[in-house]
Amino acid sequence: MTRWLAVVVLVAAGCTRQSVLGRDRGEQLTIQGGVNDDTVNHATVDADGNTYVVGSFAEEILLGDDRHRAGPSGVGAFLLSVDRQGAYRWSRSWSASTFTYAASVAVEGESVYVLGYVGGTLETERGVVDAGTTQDLTMLHFDRAGAMASPPLQLPSRGGNAQGKAVLTTDRHLSIVGHFVGDVDPGDGLLGATGDDDHGLATVFDSAGSLRWAVSVGEADVLLVDGLLGDGSLRAVGHFGAGVLWGNEARGARDGLVAAFDDAGALRWHLVIASDGVDRVDAIASLGDDAVLAAVVEGPVDAAGQTFPAAGGTDLLILRVDEGGSIRWARRIGGELNEFAGDIATTDEDVLVAGSFRGTLELAGEVLTSRGDADAVVFALNADGEPQWVRSLGGPGPDVARGVFVDQRDVVIAGTVSEGAEFNGEPVPSNGGSDLFVLRFRL
Repeated sequence: MTRWLAVVVLVAAGCTRQSVLGRDRGEQLTIQGGVNDDTVNHATVDADGNTYVVGSFAEEILLGDDRHRAGPSGVGAFLLSVDRQGAYRWSRSWSASTFTYAASVAVEGESVYVLGYVGGTLETERGVVDAGTTQDLTMLHFDRAGAMASPPLQLPSRGGNAQGKAVLTTDRHLSIVGHFVGDVDPGDGLLGATGDDDHGLATVFDSAGSLRWAVSVGEADVLLVDGLLGDGSLRAVGHFGAGVLWGNEARGARDGLVAAFDDAGALRWHLVIASDGVDRVDAIASLGDDAVLAAVVEGPVDAAGQTFPAAGGTDLLILRVDEGGSIRWARRIGGELNEFAGDIATTDEDVLVAGSFRGTLELAGEVLTSRGDADAVVFALNADGEPQWVRSLGGPGPDVARGVFVDQRDVVIAGTVSEGAEFNGEPVPSNGGSDLFVLRFRL
């Protein structure tokens, strides 16, 4: 790590004020939020270094000088953008009549896509989403200035629920990953799910918005939550349980899953990560032609014929997997209690993982102890899986990092921080309850 250059931006009581926190150490920390609990679900960055954060809020939230209020349900979703210096750019919010959730955000060119799901009716300036009594997968499309660029995309479900968990983009394709109960219409007819179990949903659209392919991954209560999009191909991750999937019977309550599809939607290979407990793969990123995975596992776990012992509670299992699904290396990281994976990203040399930990975590020559329920954490492994460095942020409540990405030479993480939190021994200002944070520092 190099020198630090730190600024904290605090928004409260209808005004913006700025205070300096550890300028000589250099982290730039932005705090935004309302007096109630606010939750960050995902974040990303554009080519100019602007950060985009999505999440949920209760009743109302103050972002910059803009106050957003939820509808009759009392729950709203937000999209916030701050620039490379952490200054507020703009924000948007929306609230359906019964339920609203923003799960994922992606930027491609001048477009910003937000994926989630809504229940009841959602009214926007570009159209209405009517989910009726179900929850429908919904994607909103904004430009980089915050204007809604096209009508909402709704993948309706009849008599069940469809939830969008990850939107992925390249200059030629867009992918939606999620899961559904009952059925869902991705654009060329219904995909059906049997019984009351979830089926995974994997889709790829072309740059004109036409559906290229869509598949239902089912028969074993499958939830897909993230993916890595290629040139029409897709590697999707998640978990399954209570059944048999591609010849694999679920070993524990949930087993982690990686499924690779070709550019026509045919299954190329799959990888199962299983113990007697609850296991899942929460995030995936590219490292050259390989993929790196962030899994949360419980107990001794098996993957591709290899066994990885437990450290205690739930642990992180970070794996590097080649194009054919073979494991190049795996690193289990954990303390005596629980760890959580929020996101994973890569540079040319490092693998960056963001999430949370509870209790004590020994990593990269440092010993971290959480200050409360859980602390947000980000750490780096090199391309061979060796720990390089670790940072944490936390208070007496639950804190978590939900997004990590690289902007030029900076690492940027975003998440949720509780009142009374500290970073590098300095107090983090709070607007009350839990707030959202964006932390930037130099590699």
